[in-house]
Amino acid sequence: MIASTFVPVAVLVLLVCASAFSAPAATSSTPCLQMDSAEAANADPSLLCPVCSPMGSNATGEAARRVRREVRSLSPEQLARVVRAMHVMKETPQAEGESFFGQHFKSWDYFVVKHAVTTTDARGDQGHFSAAFISWHAALVYEFENALLAIDPAIEGVPYWDSARTDPPLLSPDLFGSVPGTGSGSEVVDGLFASFPVTQNFSMAPYERWIDNEDTFAFVPAATGALRSEKNTVDTVAVTRYGSPFAYEAADFETCRTLLGSGVRWEQWYECVELGSVNGVRLVKGQHISLHSGPHVTIGGTRKKLQPHAMGDFKDVVTSPNDPVFMLHHANLDRSKMWWMLHNEHLASTYWGYPASGARTIPKQEMYPGINLNEPMASTWGFSADLFGWGKSTQLLTHADSLCNFSPRAAPYVYDDMQEVLAR
Repeated sequence: MIASTFVPVAVLVLLVCASAFSAPAATSSTPCLQMDSAEAANADPSLLCPVCSPMGSNATGEAARRVRREVRSLSPEQLARVVRAMHVMKETPQAEGESFFGQHFKSWDYFVVKHAVTTTDARGDQGHFSAAFISWHAALVYEFENALLAIDPAIEGVPYWDSARTDPPLLSPDLFGSVPGTGSGSEVVDGLFASFPVTQNFSMAPYERWIDNEDTFAFVPAATGALRSEKNTVDTVAVTRYGSPFAYEAADFETCRTLLGSGVRWEQWYECVELGSVNGVRLVKGQHISLHSGPHVTIGGTRKKLQPHAMGDFKDVVTSPNDPVFMLHHANLDRSKMWWMLHNEHLASTYWGYPASGARTIPKQEMYPGINLNEPMASTWGFSADLFGWGKSTQLLTHADSLCNFSPRAAPYVYDDMQEVLAR
């Protein structure tokens, strides 16, 4: 432990750096997670959040951070750049794109497959229905953002979709396509991603080099050969939506992002955005209780009586990144997390209460390896400092690393509605 040079007269402040990676010296723009001497004496050192500069690109200050804006607030030029880069990701094979755009390029299917491998992990889902949900998805969205900027460095950041904003509707012929899809098989055939293809005759071969643990690999694609989940019987060749529009209540978003209280920790925030409740007590008042799953289920939908196992692409939890709205939706969930972390900065020194052991899924209350604080995020196909361009280490990043590096004052990006608050 290192004594801070900024010690209040009456309080001994201790700073703890538990990061697995070396980092530059702290700067004025990075968070200094502090405890008084009594708190430090009672804390498990393995649970203390690092005070090093983040591994990401925020070491030079707020001005260097990427800005993530609501997609409908983008300038026409920025929107065109983002959409064009997303199409390039879809149309460019991984090897070709990597050769042309550099190591941070990733194809569209790279993210679909990584999500599928994580979801079907033999140990249990490593990215959903547990505390691991947003720590893992925040890393995935960041990797996607890196790929966008590899294609076009003029992009400010990955945009987010505020599902409480309905005017103009995002899922419309003018923007991200209709819901339900207006094609003969409910494919999305209008909008900026009209007839956006879903890979057929899928092969895992191009992605095998990223598998870190073959023993826990369990992904099986659809029987149709498409890059969809094993049981999904959809036979369309483009992104398909069977559902209906989704609108969340702004007041409910506010409820979860400002959640406070003596018993409120990381898992309570996640319960709020997933189930609309905290410790089993419903707090969300609107028609849709889940900020996360609500759009997946509502927009994706199923063919019901005609084909009960045919899920729209956004509903297929295994391969939902097939739908172009996926990354924007999960950036919005990360935004909720960032606001909640900011409102609860007093919890930062203990990773906002993320469980160090005994993490359980909701609502089934299952326990399995991979979702506790100091375990690697989805070690079958993980993340590393080298992958993110943060250094040369290939050691897999943990959920703890995600919480510290993708926290409000340390992240290499900032949400547009948080800029003013964080600049104070």
